[in-house]
Amino acid sequence: MREYVQPTISWFGLQIEEPITALTDVLIAVVSFIAYYRIKKMPERSKVKLLLMNYFLTMGMATFLGGVLGHALQYYLGFVWKTPAWVISMISVTLLERAQIEYVKNEISKQLGAFFGWLNVIELMVFMFVSFALLNFFFVQVHAAYGLAVVVLSFSVFKFVRAKSIGSLYFIFGVIMAIIAATFYMMKWGVGPWFNHIDISNVVMAVGMWIFYLGSVKIIKDVGNDEKKEYS
Repeated sequence: MREYVQPTISWFGLQIEEPITALTDVLIAVVSFIAYYRIKKMPERSKVKLLLMNYFLTMGMATFLGGVLGHALQYYLGFVWKTPAWVISMISVTLLERAQIEYVKNEISKQLGAFFGWLNVIELMVFMFVSFALLNFFFVQVHAAYGLAVVVLSFSVFKFVRAKSIGSLYFIFGVIMAIIAATFYMMKWGVGPWFNHIDISNVVMAVGMWIFYLGSVKIIKDVGNDEKKEYS
């Protein structure tokens, strides 16, 4: 498959690389920040809410920095400035994994919950170390793929089957959108140089993020009700 390379543009003398890719990264950031703001305003108080809220906040930061520092201003900044977005995105995926673990804690034993909690931390440390030791974005992608397609999807399917959680069903659909986005990226399916495989992947992922937001609202309300029953 032919890979479309996005041209560089000049804007008031400023050289901007991969402009549409940068914009679609910012699109994901905007969706993430809106989700963060709306979740923050929800009246429920729980650890799951805090984790999901911070997931959207950090993902917004990661994709904004990725678009601006990692794409648009690469001519001036160089490769090393891609790494801040790498770090924040890996932390973000880890927060989403932890939210799913927390959400199913009443369905599994304390020992199993503790095991997944520690595995969550170790996984982040290992992937972060390898990514920076080799300075290779591939391992950031592997971490995201593992976090979404294995951890988040598995716990979402488990919770939906076990408790018919509508929020988990939303997350299943959100992960499917992420898989579709990854497929466009890996197969390099693009329309042309001004809307290439990365741009399409980003737009699909922005839709997936909104689905994650809708699922998060359902989950937070579900957990809030459970907590009121538990502590009443």
